[in-house]
Amino acid sequence: MPKIVKLILVALFTGIINSVYSLDFIIPDNLSNKVSFVISNPQSQNIIYSYRESAPKLIASNMKIVTSYVAIQQLGESFNWKTKLTYQDKIKHGVLYGNLYLIGSGDPTLSSQKISQALTKIKQRGIHKIMGNLVIDSSVFNQIAPSSELSPEPLAEYSVEPNGLIIDDNLSQIKLKIHKHKVILQLQENALDAKYVNQLRLDTANKSNCDDPSDYITAIKSESNVILQGSIPSSCNNQNYSIYLAKPFNYNSRIISKLLKQQQIKLSGTIISQNTPQDVITLENISSANLYQVLQHMNQTSDNLEAKTLLLSLSAYKTSNQATYQQGKELYLATLAQKFDFPELANLENGAGLSRYEKLSAGHINQLLTAIYQSPESNAFIDTLPTPAQKNTTLQSSFTQYAKQLYVKTGSLSDTQAYSGYFKVQNGKTYVVVALANQIESGVQGKSELRQFKNLFSQILDELNHIQ
Repeated sequence: MPKIVKLILVALFTGIINSVYSLDFIIPDNLSNKVSFVISNPQSQNIIYSYRESAPKLIASNMKIVTSYVAIQQLGESFNWKTKLTYQDKIKHGVLYGNLYLIGSGDPTLSSQKISQALTKIKQRGIHKIMGNLVIDSSVFNQIAPSSELSPEPLAEYSVEPNGLIIDDNLSQIKLKIHKHKVILQLQENALDAKYVNQLRLDTANKSNCDDPSDYITAIKSESNVILQGSIPSSCNNQNYSIYLAKPFNYNSRIISKLLKQQQIKLSGTIISQNTPQDVITLENISSANLYQVLQHMNQTSDNLEAKTLLLSLSAYKTSNQATYQQGKELYLATLAQKFDFPELANLENGAGLSRYEKLSAGHINQLLTAIYQSPESNAFIDTLPTPAQKNTTLQSSFTQYAKQLYVKTGSLSDTQAYSGYFKVQNGKTYVVVALANQIESGVQGKSELRQFKNLFSQILDELNHIQ
């Protein structure tokens, strides 16, 4: 028999019970051991409803909530990454003698456009020739974080790892254009030169939203070709598809070489990788956006590169950084331990949720979200979370009836779905909502289970929303 769950909400005003609300919903038998829920009032810290709240579960990209909290505590809201262009010798008659050093800060948001702007300023100083090498210094990170996600695809966007210097997410962008029922590839400015074999087909019967073209495309790299296969819906028209084609140094070298030519700055040497000597002179600083702006992009688009980079940046900017990953991980866990006891997170891996080991219970996620809600950072943090109908976010086509009410981080792996965040109901109250599902089956059965789980979460929201 399905498990009938009755949720009783008690409204207290000046110690007097004014009204009691009874909410009934059904957890199907096939989900009864797979899901966890917590609904709470973060102001009173009262748990309104919980179901299997103590069970540790994979939470996928809901880990980015935890990473956001740690980053705010350790790095601060004004933190930003600063990439530098420096030199060592002298500049005379428009010639820079010696090497030009591009010193990476780990900035995961660094773009070729920003580097181009910095090179423009150098050109405006009259520098038109570099009598030396262009040195890429990516030594700020000496370790990377592991990822144990299922079915890794070597050319997929999520396979890009943090690097001391990473430009344009280390991704080549290809715009998908649909013309006369054919899929046409348009290489964008930051796409690396390669022979792309287009085997994409238009699926006219598929009316789905194209939230992410990679959901429909498989990229295969051979010695001489990059083959794109799959069937895409028409909603992918004018969408950009991102592909990981080269390791950071190779990608950076090709992009920088192109930018130097565009600025008509001649490089007599080559582009090499090397550490920067101490006695250099700064020409230009390239600063990232502040931490909250980065968190907004990270949480709303579920950017794994940014989450992993934040973990490594804890070490780079807050420790001796002898072992970037190990020290970053230790500081991450120590920061949480100052206020919380989350023993199941001892197997912290990368802070992005691309992991078969990063687990938290729904109850512990609720504790974290409640603490954030009660902090001075509450409003700023809530604004970093996706909300329905907001374009270019992971929630843009889900729960659209709750636009500007539901602020939740999404998370998904092949067998996992998660929603954690806040729900602002019609009576003005805000609730913490946590919904986790693990061990989702594959194929048709899995699609049915995900639909049931999503419908159950939607039903809970609807019931909460009609409290008077």
